[in-house]
This record gives sequence, C-alpha cells and structure tokens, in this order.
Amino acid sequence: QASGATLLDASATGTISVAPDATLGLGPSAVLVGPVLSSGRILPGTYHTNLTLGSTSRVPFKVNDIADHEKLANDGGDILTFEDHTSLELDFTGYTPNVGDTFTLFPNWAARTGNASAVLITTTGLDRQYALDTTNLLVNGIVSLRIVAGSPIAKQADGTLVRIFNGE
Repeated sequence: QASGATLLDASATGTISVAPDATLGLGPSAVLVGPVLSSGRILPGTYHTNLTLGSTSRVPFKVNDIADHEKLANDGGDILTFEDHTSLELDFTGYTPNVGDTFTLFPNWAARTGNASAVLITTTGLDRQYALDTTNLLVNGIVSLRIVAGSPIAKQADGTLVRIFNGE
C-alpha cells in the first residue's frame, strides 16, 4: 500500500492500494502486475492494469492545448472505473480556449465504467464563459469545451466570433 510519498518508478505485483494521503505516479520502467485501487492522487501517465478511481481519488491534468495535454492512458486491455465523487482537476492556465476543442483524457482503455455525472471536475485558468461537456467521458475518455448558456460571445476553433442569443 502506497501512503504519503509519491511512488514514481514502481515495480509491484498484486493489488496496489493508494491511500487517501498518497500519490501514485509511474516512471518509465514501472511494471504493475495487478489492479490499482486508488483513494488518493493518481498522476497522469500510462497504466498497464485495471484502475479504480475511488470516491476520494484525485487526478490532475495540465492542458496546454488540444494536442499537448496530460492523459491517463492504457495499452488497450484494461478497465478504468470511476466511483462516485472521483475528482478530476484540469489546469487550463495559459491555454487559449475555443468552443468545441476536445481533450482525450483517458485514451485506449478497453472500457470505462461508472457514473460520469457523479465525477467532480474542477478547472483553473478557464474563462467562465466555457464549461466542459463530459457526455463522452465514459464512452471514449473525451471532454470538450462548450459555451455556458447566457455568455454573449464565443470564439470558435477557426477564430471567428459568434454572438450567442438565449443561451443557444
């Protein structure tokens, strides 16, 4: 069980439990044979095992642009489970948003399970006129930017400005 310190370059067999006060991040030579059950902080990277993000789990992501952002990835054969109240923390500081921009946060998982509406998402550095659309979070691991109803103007991906009427 990982507790307190960040476990950066781990090799472990069996179930790996991450305590609420712990952080797990994988280095380039990490080999995990067995599922990861997290109640703590999970750093982005590629996990080659089933991963359960518990109700007190936190996953921070830095978003620089649509092609350059952190991911919690898999090699394609494992299951990612979100328990109610899993927390995703997205830092958009320095990013210039566009309506419709998409971010693949959880690529290559064989399946993503849980209740997307019960996942807690916080953002920093994102203008209040934008919100995240999580419709596809459990489908393909993607979130996208949408305009908040009532915001008067939105900048589209091609740079054009669009006036929003009646939140549409």
